Amino acid sequence: MQYNNQLNVLKMLFLISGILNLITAVVWLFNTILGAVAFCGLGCMIGVLPIISTISCVLDFMVYNRLKNNNKTGTYSLIKFASIFDIIAIMTLNITSTVFGITALVMISKPEVKQELVNRGIY
Repeated sequence: MQYNNQLNVLKMLFLISGILNLITAVVWLFNTILGAVAFCGLGCMIGVLPIISTISCVLDFMVYNRLKNNNKTGTYSLIKFASIFDIIAIMTLNITSTVFGITALVMISKPEVKQELVNRGIY
């Protein structure tokens, strides 16, 4: 696989993961509100789950934007950070984003992909 194609795959992984995290955040927010109304303590206990999904969603869209526009340095560290948050998304039962996060970490650990980021000036 060409390295440019690997960056395109990364870009699509983060786009899909961002959309899934957005859906997960909305569902958990609805469940939190419903749990708070129905059972007073339950809403407070699951209130952190929409926050995790929202942070992961924002990070995924930031990485997607940086890979799409090729205009910011520090993209490599943001990809690592977003991938770690995607792995943490397993707490919200978002298994697909977790798999995408692991895949992204494996892909960016290749020296060829790092070199492609350096060549584009967004490392």
